[in-house]
Amino acid sequence: MEKYSEPLMAFEAELRWEKVNERRRQQDLKRYSCPSLYIQEVEGWPESGARDRSLKDLRRLRDVMVHFKVGYIGFAGERASEF
Repeated sequence: MEKYSEPLMAFEAELRWEKVNERRRQQDLKRYSCPSLYIQEVEGWPESGARDRSLKDLRRLRDVMVHFKVGYIGFAGERASEF
């Protein structure tokens, strides 16, 4: 095990770094995620297919906007975590 100690230490450091980055990412997303007045308005609409589609689209738009704001957008507007 002695001959693998340096790569093992590098791997463990990388894992710690990833945990720190993930924690920071979650904090950023939580900070920038806020209630949407548009979503709240559509939630007040009567049950229908149009309401459901609108809610889905608005939530996806909010998600993309938040990820763009905190810098977690990958190619073609997709979240980097989806790749």
